[in-house]
Amino acid sequence: MRCCALCLVSGLLSVALAVPPSTFAQSTTPSAAHIYVQTKSGVDVFNANTAGQLTMVSGSPFPDTGEMEAVRSNALISVGTTWLHSYAIEANGAVGTQLSEVNTANYEGSECGTTDNSGSILDHTGQYFSVQLYGALTDDGNNYLCDAWQTYKVASNGEFTFVGAWVGTQSSDDYKYEYQNSPLKVNLRTVSSNNKYVYGWVGDPDGIYFVPFTRASSGEIMLNEDFTETDPTPQPGSQPYPYPDSPDYYPQGVAADPSGHLGALLVGNGTPYIASYTINPSNGSITSTNSWKNMPTTNHNYPLAMSPAGNLLALASTDQYPDGVAIFHFNGAAPATYFTTFLPKVQVDLMAWDKSNHLYMLSYETDKIYVYTVTPTSVTPVAGSPYSVPGAAKGAWEETGFVVVPQ
Repeated sequence: MRCCALCLVSGLLSVALAVPPSTFAQSTTPSAAHIYVQTKSGVDVFNANTAGQLTMVSGSPFPDTGEMEAVRSNALISVGTTWLHSYAIEANGAVGTQLSEVNTANYEGSECGTTDNSGSILDHTGQYFSVQLYGALTDDGNNYLCDAWQTYKVASNGEFTFVGAWVGTQSSDDYKYEYQNSPLKVNLRTVSSNNKYVYGWVGDPDGIYFVPFTRASSGEIMLNEDFTETDPTPQPGSQPYPYPDSPDYYPQGVAADPSGHLGALLVGNGTPYIASYTINPSNGSITSTNSWKNMPTTNHNYPLAMSPAGNLLALASTDQYPDGVAIFHFNGAAPATYFTTFLPKVQVDLMAWDKSNHLYMLSYETDKIYVYTVTPTSVTPVAGSPYSVPGAAKGAWEETGFVVVPQ
């Protein structure tokens, strides 16, 4: 795959929590969010009150088959090796009985492999769930056969209906999405505010590139053939990485805001920047008016988390030399501006926001969940934070094993 030392990121990782309910303050105040965490024993569910304090929902961990990858208002979706499962969500956020299941091996794209650790994405309406299938090798065992994204419509009763698949092969992919006759694994991470476009990245030794998908009227996602990009102005005389014909910038992370913009962590001339793009609502193309002169730089590498209001962008660092969590004011099409950094020397592996100005951060290094109230003018820890999570361990769930559902 297209990759380099700076882009070896695993995305948002799942959390394994084994905490007695008494560890968390019991609260009768209204809930700000339900928090779902995949563990090796099932799914732990927490309620966060309006102050951001956590309470474990009685009955946790709730059994599920496979790995949780999405939650909507009335259903949790888990993914097995080939099966998708939906489970009922109770009024208090608890996970109930299984509602439905479907075998992805019965549909187009299954020839590309399994759904194990391959990624998935849920659209803003909660109706369409897309899952990646990857890993099958060609007959000679030297190349990957193809890359597929299947899309299912999820009914109000949790039932799955297959609506279509995009299958990328050596002959069908744009040249940027394959390497040495081998289709690459596409990383999709964020959905545009109008729900029509999905963005991610893909990389091999020749460079790292944006990957744009578009959503058809049926709900399925496919490669956006109309996509173009206008990147920030590069530093004069800069050397594109790693070869002269590579892009001036390559993406390491993306996060859409709620008003038609895309925040991106870009690396140009060896320097990581926070960039902003405007999304063309008619074709999904992205354009930046930023420049190397006015984009903030950063030492952080992943993950990214855009606040629900779209005015704050959080960036952490999963590498062995963590620098805490950086907060940037995100200003739409205008350049972002650096605000502050907190939790110095803490390696944060996962972040997610609720709609009450709380940012939830998990560190596998310290086995703790940190909860902060973050506004455009202040950053303060929530009373009781950090919360100890003994037994937390990196699982196999990559970017989809943790979900915050604002209430």
